[in-house]
Amino acid sequence: MSESYGNVSDDELVARYRTALANSIYGHLSDESVEALIVQSVDIATELKSRGSLSKLLPLLDDESSHVRVGAAVNCLPLARQKCIATLQSLAHDRNPYVAAEAGLYLIREGIKIEPKSK
Repeated sequence: MSESYGNVSDDELVARYRTALANSIYGHLSDESVEALIVQSVDIATELKSRGSLSKLLPLLDDESSHVRVGAAVNCLPLARQKCIATLQSLAHDRNPYVAAEAGLYLIREGIKIEPKSK
């Protein structure tokens, strides 16, 4: 991990995770900045997992940001598989093509067919 989170509370890590993913969508950021934010979110998820606190990301499945929801769904698959799959199915039809592609990719990796968009 690129940053030490030993003295950071679980709740603060969740807030940082959300901020990193939510901020990674802005078009004015350089590719390097976006990559750094994504790496930070991965590092935080890894830290939460090592603490046995990954479930703290579950409320983010209902976040307003589709980027945050897809990140939470991917990380929480082992904890709440059905809810995460439902979230990914919905996001596979997101109007943001990057979110839709990421959600679809994770469904395919899990061997799950992407359901047609409901009307």
